[in-house]
Amino acid sequence: MLAKLWNIQVDKIEQIRNDLAIRPTYKKIDGVAGTLDANVSYFYATYEEEDELEESKADILLIDGVESLSNRSFANNQQLLILANSGLDVSLISNSPDTLAFSLSLPITTFFEPLSYEVIAEITRKCNPETLCLKKPEELSEDLKSELNNLNIKITEWNYTGGKL
Repeated sequence: MLAKLWNIQVDKIEQIRNDLAIRPTYKKIDGVAGTLDANVSYFYATYEEEDELEESKADILLIDGVESLSNRSFANNQQLLILANSGLDVSLISNSPDTLAFSLSLPITTFFEPLSYEVIAEITRKCNPETLCLKKPEELSEDLKSELNNLNIKITEWNYTGGKL
């Protein structure tokens, strides 16, 4: 938004933020409000000093679009469950509130954030994924997909029809 308002490139804003050490930190959400002993990791970004997310090395960072719970999304999330239980370190960025309802059973780190380049770049910096996987690329703008190439990591798309990456 600042780049648009100031009529400069997004990477210039990122450079200014880096120069001034302005980086988001991540806070953990208790998705079950203490009612269950859930061993899940939900995070949201904020700007303050304490950061509850440690840098890690994820195998896959999934980018998920807005999707309501339905038979189709349930089947796709079952595929995600298989992927998460495969032994891979999987992280997920989603802006869908329905993700919270399903992801309680997934052994993955989940970020509830808008799908913007800034958000994805910051989470990529913290999680260091080997692969960025776009679950529903048709829901992402062409500008965003183009900007993601600046991250210099492997980008793939989720294959709904075969249930494979």
